[in-house]
Order: sequence, then structure tokens, then C-alpha cells
Amino acid sequence: MDNAGGHKQTSATEAALEKKRISFRFLPPNSTDLCQPADANVIQQLKRVWKEQWEKEKFYLRLAAK
Repeated sequence: MDNAGGHKQTSATEAALEKKRISFRFLPPNSTDLCQPADANVIQQLKRVWKEQWEKEKFYLRLAAK
């Protein structure tokens, strides 16, 4: 797993994972593109599309709030 902020574990999730005998190994920082070069491009494109969609959604939410 990479070191993205959303992948940090809380003590509650750590306890639940330990109970189920699940462990994670994190990639070294800034190494996703080296370990998963194809994924890096796919992820970049997904982030671009998601950002565009989120910006449109925010626009419509602002209109609805007026």
C-alpha cells in the first residue's frame, strides 16, 4: 500500500485487522510510480476525471444552495 493520508490506520482499525490476522506493508514514500508504473498513469487519469466531476458537483451544489 502506498503512504497516502487516507491509508493511515487508527488504533480501532489496527485492532480489527489484528483480530483477523491481516497486516499491511507500506511502500517507501514516493515509490508508487517505480513499483507500479502502469498504475501510476491509470491513477493519474482517474484523479483527473474525479476532480473534474467533483468540480461540476460543487458548482451544482452552490446553485442549489442559493
